[in-house]
Amino acid sequence: MYKLKIWKNIFVLGALVYLSGCATKMIATSYDDGKACPGNCDSHVVFNKVHNGTINAHMANTRGITKKCKIGKKCKICFNKEKNSCIDVMYRGTGPAKGRFDFTPNFYKANCNKKNLPKELKSKCRSIKNNITAYTKDRINCFTNPHNALCKDIIKDAKNEKRKDYKYYKECKKMGNSKFNLKYKNSKYLQRKYNCTYEKYPNEQKWVKLLPASCKQGSFVGERGLDCCSKSIYSVATFPSECKKYFPFK
Repeated sequence: MYKLKIWKNIFVLGALVYLSGCATKMIATSYDDGKACPGNCDSHVVFNKVHNGTINAHMANTRGITKKCKIGKKCKICFNKEKNSCIDVMYRGTGPAKGRFDFTPNFYKANCNKKNLPKELKSKCRSIKNNITAYTKDRINCFTNPHNALCKDIIKDAKNEKRKDYKYYKECKKMGNSKFNLKYKNSKYLQRKYNCTYEKYPNEQKWVKLLPASCKQGSFVGERGLDCCSKSIYSVATFPSECKKYFPFK
């Protein structure tokens, strides 16, 4: 029994050494896909399932790094093998391609003023803070000023797009994704996926677009159909290329 315990400890130590040497260098990215976003898009992270149960992502407050993070629980994520690259975050499931930690705008809002962040997050937060300064100073928030002369047409067009798409979104949710796509099998760009929130087929730019009705009340889909934009300054600060049309220059 004693020898078995020794060999078990040697095996665990070897596994830890092996895993620490195989850490992936992760980058910090951002997303908000409205109704498809888990946890009402609260402060959280999603990442590719291949990283779960590795040195890059494992259950917080446990001795073994091989324990996988559980949805709805705190997860220790590490941008590399160094201890100072780690932070505990709410885990909401799988999502992006390998090598990325995808955070919500609410995560950045809740964490960017904290000290001792991993350097990858410090860099991201620095960029977001610079965007907040620029957009607060030089631009109009059309979400909070919809009747402004610069905003009227922008908000009107966004509402029209959302209203037109909503009838298909509602029908898809009622019928179910598979039956909806079967009904519209001859209309390629009416096909939907991910519980009716995205186009099924990639566009000319090779990505699938988030559809207008997928954004929650008070928010609209971004310029390229990648994320939802809202009145929060963290929205445009996190997705400047997507949301800038809703924040025109004064």
